[in-house]
Amino acid sequence: MGITRRQLLQGGAAAVAADCLLVQGGVAGASSAAAATTNPRPVHVQEQANPKADAIMDGASHPLSTRFSSLAAARAVFPRAGALTEEIDFWSIQTALDGARKIYLGGGTAIVQAALGIPAGGNREIEGEGSGVTVIKVRDGSKSGNLQTTDAAHSNPNVTLRSFTVDGNKSHVAGANQLDGIWLVHCDNLQIDDIEARNVNGRGIHHEGITGSEPVQVQTWTRVYVHDCNHWGLHNSNGVRKVNYGAVVALRNGTRTDLSGVGPKADASTGGALIDHSEVTVDSLHAADNGMDGIWFRNLFSANLRGLRATHNGRHGIRVLGLVDSVGGDWLAENNGVSMAGQDIWFDGTKTLSYGVTTGTELVGLRAGPSKVAASAVTPGNWPGNELWAIVFDDNLRDGDLDVSAVRVRTGSAGRVRLPSPIGLLSYRP
Repeated sequence: MGITRRQLLQGGAAAVAADCLLVQGGVAGASSAAAATTNPRPVHVQEQANPKADAIMDGASHPLSTRFSSLAAARAVFPRAGALTEEIDFWSIQTALDGARKIYLGGGTAIVQAALGIPAGGNREIEGEGSGVTVIKVRDGSKSGNLQTTDAAHSNPNVTLRSFTVDGNKSHVAGANQLDGIWLVHCDNLQIDDIEARNVNGRGIHHEGITGSEPVQVQTWTRVYVHDCNHWGLHNSNGVRKVNYGAVVALRNGTRTDLSGVGPKADASTGGALIDHSEVTVDSLHAADNGMDGIWFRNLFSANLRGLRATHNGRHGIRVLGLVDSVGGDWLAENNGVSMAGQDIWFDGTKTLSYGVTTGTELVGLRAGPSKVAASAVTPGNWPGNELWAIVFDDNLRDGDLDVSAVRVRTGSAGRVRLPSPIGLLSYRP
């Protein structure tokens, strides 16, 4: 007779359970102090030792009152429950997160009335059955994100998010809140794989370091799909180093027009992906149909940026600010500037960031143009000139050393390249 996961969680068949711990990454060898505060077994939230703790995940709202007759009865299973109006799915997942290093979410849609909190100190792994298969969705009428680190003042290392979707339910949330779907603070050794963020009223996925602290070290983002979010689809910034991105897609983000001064850390610039850190590698990043900038690289040192695609974005396709001692190539940016003045590729010459203007960089293989909006219909913006260009090299770039070769520009209303005057140390070879 086979042994079920629930029997293992209840402690049956000790030898088999021990094997299970080894195979599934449990921490049976951890110190007694750690074991006293963190459940050594991975927890499957739909199949727990106590059935009253199980998540339902059928996409419907299930308040605690549907399972428990009183708040005291609910707290016997979920000690931190605050009211019987709160969701069973939320407390099933949150209680598992509070006590276990790794939790499994089965297939289905979990409804949450507040953002699930990764405990202070990180060291948590959350795994579902696949993006689009396992979904964490904000309850109708709630002012909430989906998932966040709870300590914004200290490091939260060793966080892994794998194979699930967060749905911000933006058309059914209360007020004009600008809360992020996934909000992470200072996560060293962050692993994000097969994660989708959709329909979020703020940013889809937002990670940031802590100002004045040591830089965040080592992150991997693979198979990330952010779409239909009102702010940035993906925003990773502020003291982050050594990051790899692969197979990132950002579609139809950055659509709000009331962002200035709204919500925490409001930024009037929005779009597909904002990446702001050093020692970064990008293998594949596609941004399309975003409201403002498709891709914004800002303040990067020792970067390798390849496989970029930016099409049909509202303002700039690819915006580059402060790209220092880096390499890249295979960039395609076409038909951007859909709704406002912008360039397919813009090398911004602003000098306000720590690495300075773009310098010491070699790029091979840029293809751009034409932009979508006719030049006569464009309102002048805060960038060089008031016309549309396929590629713009800002005048301030004359102070740096930039080598760009194998440039291909399509003809059309913006089938041109705007070079700085004087050109200075820019080497440009179409």
